Amino acid sequence: MFFDLKKKISYKEWNVGFFNAIPEDLVSDNIDLSNITWLRRDSKFHCYADPFILNVSDYTIDLLVEDILLGSKNVATICHLSVDKCTGEIIEKYTLIDDNIHNSYPLIIRGDTLDEVYIVPENSYSTELNVYKYNTLLHSCEHFSTMLPVAVADATILPYNGAFYLFATSRNAYNKDLYMWTSNNRLYGYDLSPILIKSNLFGSRMAGDFMHVNNTVYRPAQDCLQGYGKGIILYKVEDISDKSYNETKVISLYPDSSSYYSDGLHTINFYKSICVIDGYKNHYIPFQKIYRKLFDKYRS
Repeated sequence: MFFDLKKKISYKEWNVGFFNAIPEDLVSDNIDLSNITWLRRDSKFHCYADPFILNVSDYTIDLLVEDILLGSKNVATICHLSVDKCTGEIIEKYTLIDDNIHNSYPLIIRGDTLDEVYIVPENSYSTELNVYKYNTLLHSCEHFSTMLPVAVADATILPYNGAFYLFATSRNAYNKDLYMWTSNNRLYGYDLSPILIKSNLFGSRMAGDFMHVNNTVYRPAQDCLQGYGKGIILYKVEDISDKSYNETKVISLYPDSSSYYSDGLHTINFYKSICVIDGYKNHYIPFQKIYRKLFDKYRS
């Protein structure tokens, strides 16, 4: 009840940060969150969250992120940001998926060639989970397939022993009930009878892509017990099949208390020796609903 009240009178100011690290650092509990380069946001009305790394060069980092319109309840798009590796300044921004509702968690699936990229975004206000093929030269997306005929949150795919396992939380319990679907193809064909593998506010909802360290698979998950996206819990995958799943907790990771974005941390991903995370700061506004109506009126 207390968390519900806080949610009604507050909004989250999100941002994305990055630093040098590899998955081994997380597994060994050797992640330092005190030296993060945060994005220099290009607008006071836009926040960024749910980061996935598309590419890393000597001078830039290319990210796919959720672009949140600050103050608006449900509007968010999927964007490609090209970011200065030293300063965090946004050099280029391309809007990829914008259907005037809430899109988030742009899971990246890489194909056999460098320019073959697929995106599986969350759209929890839809009735299905879709796959988009991303043309990285034209910065445009086209619908490729429907992965599931149901709405889910933070879908993440694990290839394992010749099969593909899709993990996501259900529409009726986004932060609590984690299900697993199975397919012989990464982009479609998932069975329609998933198994419930976890039902807990602590450590169910996905917090990024799976990690592989020394032939062991690790699953990042969110701590939603203390509120949405308060921290990250890392699990070691012990056993997986189309009928069962077992894991053990390894470490937990929470925001640096001295950071401006110290109220939550709910996504972590690695690519080419770069770690990307997001964080948020709560702002309390007693008349939140009135504020949102005025904000939407101002936008229009």
